[in-house]
Amino acid sequence: MRGLLAGSAALRGRATREVVVHPFDYRQARQFWGIEDVDLAARMHALVGGTPAYLDYADGQSPADAQHFDDWVVQHLLNPSRTAR
Repeated sequence: MRGLLAGSAALRGRATREVVVHPFDYRQARQFWGIEDVDLAARMHALVGGTPAYLDYADGQSPADAQHFDDWVVQHLLNPSRTAR
């Protein structure tokens, strides 16, 4: 994306603002997902990183606990009908 606005690119000079959005770090992601369990938070961060958009794919639901994490991944993140929005 950065290349679209750089040097001799077609959009150079046409953008009025460049907003850099950094992903959440581990602690911010844990708070964002509302996860108390440190093991579950580590699994979530390993899977989705600090990308908050995955919350939309999961219908705003975080996994209930580490024991149900695999089921949650299959039902929410690997379900092809969830990504076709």
